[in-house]
Amino acid sequence: MKSKSLITYMLLFAVIVSLAIFDLLLIKKTKSLKAKLHEANVYNHTLQSKLEELTPKEALMPAFVLQDLHGKEFDVDKLNSKLTVLIFFSVSDCPVCLEDTPFWEEIKVEFSPKGVNVVGVGEAYDKQDLVRFVSVKKLSFPVLFDKNFKVKQKFGDFITPAKMVVNSKKEILLIRSTTNDIEEQVHAQTEFKRVLTQLLATNAKELR
Repeated sequence: MKSKSLITYMLLFAVIVSLAIFDLLLIKKTKSLKAKLHEANVYNHTLQSKLEELTPKEALMPAFVLQDLHGKEFDVDKLNSKLTVLIFFSVSDCPVCLEDTPFWEEIKVEFSPKGVNVVGVGEAYDKQDLVRFVSVKKLSFPVLFDKNFKVKQKFGDFITPAKMVVNSKKEILLIRSTTNDIEEQVHAQTEFKRVLTQLLATNAKELR
C-alpha cells in the first residue's frame, strides 16, 4: 500500500514538474514572439515610410475655411508657405493626442524657420474644451475648431492624431498617424522629421 502511495506521489510530482517546465518554456516562447513581433512592426513601419516617400503626388487638399479659437476665419487655401503640416487631433476621445503634443511643438520650433507652417485642426464636442486643451498643452501654432470632424472627413479615413504634409500647390505629400506604442512613437517621430526634411529639399528643387 505504501509502495503504491509512493508511486502515486512520484507521478504527481513528475506531472507538477513537467507543467512548471512547460510554463517556463511557454513564457520564454511568448517573450521571444513578442520581441519578434515588435521587430516586425518597426520593420513594416520603415517599409511603409519608404513606400509613402515613393508614392506620387495624387491627392489635392480640399479647400476649407474654419474658425480659429478667437472666432476668426482661417482660410487654409490661402497658405502659401513652402510646406504646411496640418495636425488633426481630438480632445474628446484620443488619449494618444495628449502624449503627442510635445512633438507638435518640436515640429513648429524646428521647422518654422525653414518655411514650414504648422496648423492644428482640433475636434471637440465644445469649443471651450479645445481652448482648454490648447492652453494646458501650450500649443503656439494656430488651432482651428473642426466640430464633429466635418472637415477631416473630407480628407479620408485615418486615425488621429495625424500629421499631413501639404505643399504650396495644395498637394498632399504625406499622412502619418501616431500609434499608442511608446517605442514606435519615438521611431515614428524620428522618421517624420527625416521625411519632412527630405520633402523640404525636394520642394525647394521643384520651385527653382
